Amino acid sequence: MSCSSEEAPQIDSDPDPDPVATVKPSFNKVKSILRNNPTSEYVMVLAHRGGFVSTPENSISAIQNSTDIEVDIVEMDVQLTKDNKLVVMHDTSINRTTNGSGLVSDYTLAELQQFRLLNPNGSLSEENVPSLKEALTFSKDKMHLFLDKGHDYLDLIYQDLVATNTANQTLIGGTLTWFQFNNQFSNLIGKINYIPRAGSGQTLEYINSFESSINPIAYFPSCDLISSNNDVFDKIKENNKWIFSTTLIGSNCSEVVLGSEAIWNWEITQGIDGIFTDKSQELVTFLTEKGLHNNE
Repeated sequence: MSCSSEEAPQIDSDPDPDPVATVKPSFNKVKSILRNNPTSEYVMVLAHRGGFVSTPENSISAIQNSTDIEVDIVEMDVQLTKDNKLVVMHDTSINRTTNGSGLVSDYTLAELQQFRLLNPNGSLSEENVPSLKEALTFSKDKMHLFLDKGHDYLDLIYQDLVATNTANQTLIGGTLTWFQFNNQFSNLIGKINYIPRAGSGQTLEYINSFESSINPIAYFPSCDLISSNNDVFDKIKENNKWIFSTTLIGSNCSEVVLGSEAIWNWEITQGIDGIFTDKSQELVTFLTEKGLHNNE
C-alpha cells in the first residue's frame, strides 16, 4: 500500500532477519509473495470462515487447522458487540453457530462468550466466540488473515491490529468507495491493507480512484465481473495486482454447482491469484499437484 514518508508499509519490504522458530515456512512464503507482484507460479488458498470443515466456523481451532494444512490466508468475519468490541462471526445473530440466540449486538463480549460454538455437525464444541483480538493474537506469525464484513469498523479493527502487532499480516475487504473510505477513515491511509471488492456494476472510476490514492495490493472482484470480460476486470489485471475470487455457495462460481476442479481450473485461466474456498484441503492438494502451491 502507498503511504506517506512517515508511515511504514503494511507488507514488509524485507524479510525478518531472524524469524522465530514457531513461524512455519508457509507463513513466510505468503509474507514474501504478498510484498511482490503476482506470479503465475503460485495460487493462494483462502479458507472461508476460518476453514470450518472439521472445526467450528470462525473459531480458533479453525485457524490452527488451516495452518496445519498450509492454507495461505484465513478469511474471517467481524461483528460488533453491545459494548463495542469486535468478535469473529459471520452472521449478525448467534442462532446458527452457537447454543445461544439473539443478535451479536444484543450482548456484551463477556455475555457472548458464555455461549459455545457448534461443530459443523451441530454438536456442541468446547470453544466460545473469539474476540477479534483473540483471533489476531493466536494468528500472529502463524497465519495471514482476510477480514470481511468489517469495513464499517475499520477504526476499531485498526486498534486491535495495533494492540496485537498484526497489521502486516492482515488484509481487510470491503465495498467502500474511495470517497467513503477517505471521508470516514482518512487517518488509516497507509496503515491498513484495505482490499476493495468489485462487482459487475463497478466502473473504471472506482478502480482508478483506489489506484491513485491507496494503491491496494489486491482486489476482490465478483465472479460476474470476471466472466463479463469488461474493461474494469481488464484494468485490475493491467495494474498487476493480486486478484482474489470466490468459489463459494451462492456465487455464480460455486464449487458445489459447477464442480470444484472445473471452477478452480476456470479461475486459474482467468488469472485469479487467490481462491476463497470451503474445501481448503482439497484445493491445497489440487494446486500442489499442478505445481501452483509449493511452500518449501
